[in-house]
Order: sequence, then C-alpha cells, then structure tokens
Amino acid sequence: MQSTLGRRRALMLAPVLVLAACEQQRPPAAPPRIYVRDFAVSPSDITLDSGTRGRPPPPPGAAGEQRLAGPRAIAAALSVSLVENLGSTGIPVSRIRPGDLPERGSVIVDGRLLAVQQGRSTPPQLIGLGLGRGGMLAEAKLYALDGGGAPRFLESFSSSTGNGTAPADDLAEAQRLGAAMGEQIKRYFAQRGWVR
Repeated sequence: MQSTLGRRRALMLAPVLVLAACEQQRPPAAPPRIYVRDFAVSPSDITLDSGTRGRPPPPPGAAGEQRLAGPRAIAAALSVSLVENLGSTGIPVSRIRPGDLPERGSVIVDGRLLAVQQGRSTPPQLIGLGLGRGGMLAEAKLYALDGGGAPRFLESFSSSTGNGTAPADDLAEAQRLGAAMGEQIKRYFAQRGWVR
C-alpha cells in the first residue's frame, strides 16, 4: 500500500519537476528594443540623472556651438555606426536624442565621446571630457529601463582608436569606434543569453 502511494506521489510530482527544469533552462527574455542615445561631447550635454539625460542641455552660445560642431558630427557618426552594428542582434535598435523618452522594458546605451584628436588637416583638439593621446576615446554605459523607477545600471564599455597620431579621416575613425563598441555590447548580450 505504501509503495503504491509513493508511486502515485512520484507521478504527480514528475510534471512539476519537469516544468521547473524547463524554467531553469529557458534563457532570460531579451529586451524589446535597444536605444542608442547620441553620445555627449561636452559637459553641458551631461546631467546627473543616472544615464537618462532627459532634458536637452542649454545652448552653449555661438562660439561654443562652432567649437563643438566637429565633435558632434563625429559623435553622430559613432552613434550611427553603433546602431548599425547592434542591428545584427535581431533586437530592434533606435537612435534617440537627449530629449527623447525611451520605451520601458528596453535597454539604453548612453555614452560620452571623451577625446578627439582631429584629422591631419586640422590642429589637434581634445574636447575636454577626458584625456587622450591621439585618435578617439569613448565610453558607454548600458541601462535597463524597467518599471517606473530610475534606469538600472548594467555594464560599462570603453573603446579607443588611434596610436598617438591624429586620424586621417575623423568620420571613418568614429565609425570604427562605434563598430568596436558594438562588438563589446553584443558579447555582453550573449553572456546574458539575450542573443546567440
């Protein structure tokens, strides 16, 4: 009698154990969308709100705008390249501006272009957010936008190009930088089981 009851209990528990095993093997759900915010190029582009940069910065004035025009074009090329690279994940990717509000449940790449030594035809210029010895240097942080709270920090990435000499083509250099950073982010996604 006891053996019959034991077999019945085992048969009743079997589906529960199988379901639990399937749950453990199931990879975590990938975010519905990746947002790449245009990389900051000056301190006025950055606010202290955990990666959201929700409000556009105040205008830096005519002289400041002229000085930042080149770095901002470079940052835009970097962002476009990063979006194109992350497109191969199969997760929809969008490029957004500082004032845009991303969809909850998604992840956002929020970055800074730390240093630019502009091409050979112009004098070297560092944009003032970090130190550099030629080429370009950028950093990015990945945040999860879950619930209604503040973005949750996931991981940081950095990448650089150049070897101490100014690049010949700024935009091509920025595209290479964006592609390199995209590969780092994809490796992180693979580690989390979001992509293969």
